[in-house]
This record gives sequence, structure tokens and C-alpha cells, in this order.
Amino acid sequence: MKLSKEAWEKRISDIVEASKTSSTYTEISEKTGLAHVQIERAFREDAESEKLVQQNLKRNKEEKKQAKKEAAKIAKRTGRAKAKQATETAKNNGASQKEENTSKAKKENLNGKKIVLDSSLAWLENLDAVLQEYAGCIKAVTTITIEELEQMASVGDTISDNANQLLELAATNEHFESVWLEKEKKGSLKRSFLTYCEQNKKDILLLTANAGLAAKARALGIKFHFLANKMEKSELIKRAKECTKQNIKTLMGTKKVGNKLFLYDFGLDSNGNKKVLVRKKDKVETKGICELTVGDEIFILVQKEAYFTFTYFRMISLQKEENVSLLFGGRFYYDEKVSEDYLPEECRNVFKVMLDY
Repeated sequence: MKLSKEAWEKRISDIVEASKTSSTYTEISEKTGLAHVQIERAFREDAESEKLVQQNLKRNKEEKKQAKKEAAKIAKRTGRAKAKQATETAKNNGASQKEENTSKAKKENLNGKKIVLDSSLAWLENLDAVLQEYAGCIKAVTTITIEELEQMASVGDTISDNANQLLELAATNEHFESVWLEKEKKGSLKRSFLTYCEQNKKDILLLTANAGLAAKARALGIKFHFLANKMEKSELIKRAKECTKQNIKTLMGTKKVGNKLFLYDFGLDSNGNKKVLVRKKDKVETKGICELTVGDEIFILVQKEAYFTFTYFRMISLQKEENVSLLFGGRFYYDEKVSEDYLPEECRNVFKVMLDY
């Protein structure tokens, strides 16, 4: 959905504000809930703001570097063991205080409120523990959330297992109830979900693991609990590696003409949900009709409502069927940070280009 002028200005303002206390774009992304690609797109609308953000990042990075130097001097004077002990003590005290504050917040917010679940809870590695913590409370699952969970439940991994668990509970558990929710005529599914929460904010508590959704809920005055305990990096890497096994597949959209094989009607159409790029030895093709040859690499990005998929193939024959080898296949959620570690080196640059196109 195309953003209005006011929405762009708000996004740019949020980025600039976040940069005042950040030293990297990753920190800005964490504070605003915006992906790196969304930040880059915002800068296209306002080059001056990009300069200001870069100045803020540079200044904060220098200050952070200087602070580290001072800390190193102090550690050297007082002794490494003492410094380490002080750090651990502070860390433990901070964790205890955070846990105490969280418990107090839950006691204050849960009183008489219905718990509304967001589909991002399927990202949680400790979903069972979370559900147990809120046991006995009536939990509401909207039909919009159910549709998102159904999409997430289609692939065999930890996230899909969690999605299936939530769907089963919504269908059978007495402490769960389903809320019918229509998509707004002008707006996304997430916007419709937020509208429901805003209209019922006196009676509900939103439970989410989506930082962007939590930030929007805060702006709308919706009570929420943000659960940041997402899957560890090792689990995400494991999921990605499970998709990298060599598999013989059939490339769709091809046509056999004599001994030649052609790929038709492909491209990086920014208005469509499917983007395709073909990389040959000496060039890259992004639209029209392409004659395929053995060794060509095909990259496909498909956008869904709750996530997008990215696949990387190599042509192994010019047959009509079973003509490509699947080198990589991954599913990524829009609020999930995609590290280069998850992607084969050969497709990292292409991934960035297609995501940003």
C-alpha cells in the first residue's frame, strides 16, 4: 500500500528521532520497528534527513568508542576480575528489576482484561511457557490472526508447529475465543487488527512479539505486553540450512521450443507479488523473455501477507521438467532481521536488490 505524504513524514521523523540515540542503522531499526529496506526507501523521499541521520550516527559512534576507551582504562586500574564481578552484579540486578517490573505490569494490566493474541507469538521459542503464564485468562484470536497463522503453519519448522498449536487451542480450548474481523476496505490486515484493538482498548491487553506492532499500539494508547524472547540465532540458521539441501525441481513459467527452453513474462515488477531475476555468466536479465542455458541462476522472491519467500535455483538441464537444482529456499517474516549469515554468499547481493526493488 502506497504511503501518504503525512505517513512518509512521520516515518522520516521517527528515523531521525531514533538516530539521536543510535550509533548504527540496526539500532534505528530496533527502535522504530522498520526494516533496513524501509529506512532506505524513506531516505529517497528526504535526502537532507539522511545526512542528518548519518551525522547523528557518526557522532554517537565516536562517543561510544570514547566511552569504551574510558571503561577500558577503569577496568585496567581496578583489575579485570573486579570489573567483571561488578558487571555481572549490575546485569543480575538489572534482570531482577526488569522481571519485577514486568510482573508488576502484568498484575496491573491483566485485571479484568481479555488477552488478544497476535500471530507473531508463533515466533517465540518459549511459547508453551508464555501460554502457561497467561493460563486461566480468556484469550481472543481474531479471524485475521487465524488467517496469518494458517499461512505460517504450512511449512514444517518450529514456527509452523507453534502456529498449528495456537490454531488448535483457538478451536478447542475453553479459554480461547475467536473474534470475527473484516479487513478494512482501505488498509492492510495489520491496520484492521489495530483498529479492533483500539476500539476495545479499555477491555483488552494485546500480547505480541512484533516490535513494530507494539510501537504502533503504544501510539494508539493500547495496553500491550511485548515479548522479545524470539528464537536464538542458532535456530534461525538451522531453519535456513534445512532449506539448502540440493533438490531437483521444475522451474515454472517455461516453454520448450525445439531444443531450447525459454522463461516467459518474468521480471522485477514492483507492483506484483512475484519478482524474478536471471543471472547468466556475462549478464543479468530482469524482464521479458529469456532463453535459458545450463548454469543460469534464477532468483525468485514471492511476497505474502505475513511473510515472503526467497528461492535460488541453478539450471541443470533444458528439459521441460526437473530442470533446476534448488540451492536455497527460505521464508522470512517482515519483522524478522535477515542476517547475511542465513544466505549463501552467491545470492546475498541479489537478495538485497530484489527486496529493495
